[in-house]
Amino acid sequence: MNTNSNDFNLAENDSQTQMASNDSINTDPASFLTGDSSIFTNPSSSSDYISEELYTKQLIDHVHELKAELQTRCHLDWLNAFEPSEHNPKIELNLLLHGAIRERTLKQLALSKGIHFNNDEQMIAQIFQNDHCLLKRIFQELINDQRQQRIIYTEILFRPDVFNFENNISNIQLKDVIEVIIDCIRFLTSINHVYDEIDTLTESNTTLDRTTMKSCLPYNINLLPIHIKIILSCNWNNVKHLNQFICLAHNYPNEIVGIDFYGEEDDCRKYWHDFYKYIKILRYYHIKYQASMNNYKDLQLIENVIKGLNIERLCEAYEIILSSKHIENILIKHGIHLVLCPISNAYIIANSQINNILSKIGKKRKYQSTSSLNTSTNTQESNELTSFNIINYLQSELINYSITSFSPLKFKQSLSIIYKNLLEQNKNFFTCEHMQWLNENALKSSFASQKLKTELINYIRENYTNCYQQTIFRQQFQEITNKWQQDMNNIIDKNAQIALKFAMKMRQEKMLKRQIQQQEIQTKLFEEEEENDDDNQLE
Repeated sequence: MNTNSNDFNLAENDSQTQMASNDSINTDPASFLTGDSSIFTNPSSSSDYISEELYTKQLIDHVHELKAELQTRCHLDWLNAFEPSEHNPKIELNLLLHGAIRERTLKQLALSKGIHFNNDEQMIAQIFQNDHCLLKRIFQELINDQRQQRIIYTEILFRPDVFNFENNISNIQLKDVIEVIIDCIRFLTSINHVYDEIDTLTESNTTLDRTTMKSCLPYNINLLPIHIKIILSCNWNNVKHLNQFICLAHNYPNEIVGIDFYGEEDDCRKYWHDFYKYIKILRYYHIKYQASMNNYKDLQLIENVIKGLNIERLCEAYEIILSSKHIENILIKHGIHLVLCPISNAYIIANSQINNILSKIGKKRKYQSTSSLNTSTNTQESNELTSFNIINYLQSELINYSITSFSPLKFKQSLSIIYKNLLEQNKNFFTCEHMQWLNENALKSSFASQKLKTELINYIRENYTNCYQQTIFRQQFQEITNKWQQDMNNIIDKNAQIALKFAMKMRQEKMLKRQIQQQEIQTKLFEEEEENDDDNQLE
């Protein structure tokens, strides 16, 4: 019989396999000689043997079954339960308070007040202008969301104008609003709050032991610190509020860590000089400040504001990125930190324009990952990708930047999802080490105290080191499992061939034995006939 050995190479390697209960897979050659093949190989059977083609088909089907069982037992899905974008600690700067409200909550609040839901700032003003205590629920949900994403430090942009506080109709004072916000932050990020949550949980679930859970608290709390800070946003056309913002930041230095200048480009051009007289006061009280310049097109205006007000941090000033001259003169020379949102409308527009710059410059990435885990080619052209060209370009130029979700309510993505997309869709350029670098960079450029920065940077490095070790373990275990699975597949193929040859040999022996038996019978019959003939002759 002409048998092709490739008939038995029927399984492909699985990149994620698990070695579990493998000893029960019987791949011994004798295990292939079961069922109908016993007729084919049993020399004492009185029935006719099965055809060679049928037995080969049964053997190949058995090989299929063994390899399918092997494949099932060799999945590494349980190792992939660790997702770096979700489980690694993260830092988020410039998260809009009104952009971090859960959409479901906003719909409920609008419905309760009889307001049509349209997800814009005017609706938010209508909901909150006479009921600032609703912010308690907003902050509770926001802090829970950040904790769930393992965002250990968040700077929230609070724009009172959006909530319509201190308008002519409302009697609510900004000072009262700030006190509510600060009380929420202090309570919801304190250890006592965690104890209260455990008391509530154990009362409703008798299977949980309160003492045991509380005894574990110090370890768990140290594993996941949570820090929420406020940045008050002052519109360019509302400089009269800046003095009050400075007083609030001075009175609550642990919670209000800075001030943000924002607004339309025309208002910035018209009023930014009025902010200059407050810069000395801000510096005297050690109050940090930044500027948000979304969609600003006037590069000279941006440069004048940065130099005139000594801006140290910018939000979404993409026009600078599109100018190689200003990247060098502003971002690199002055060491200004750039916060960008990879899913914002301004980013998408700028990202579509960066291709032209990359094609003109013709540069490859300067930044090479030092990760021993990254085996991909980091020297590919940056313009080969579409969604993350700006991020790859900034990495290549070693720009001081970080990323934020800015407004999850508007853009429908959290910071964890953004990092997940970067790691999956931009894996040739973005690794777990880049993620660590971005978060450390964000923390270094944050408005937190130096003591808190040092504490959280050490925490990040410790956790990311564990991440690298786990990644190495997963890769090594995957390689070992793949090799073991291939060896097992080879053993199955080899033993199937041995079983087939053994069956063929037994078939030939059976046929030979039958031939001998037939010859013996014919000889005996012939001898009996001769004896009968002799007897007849004697008679």
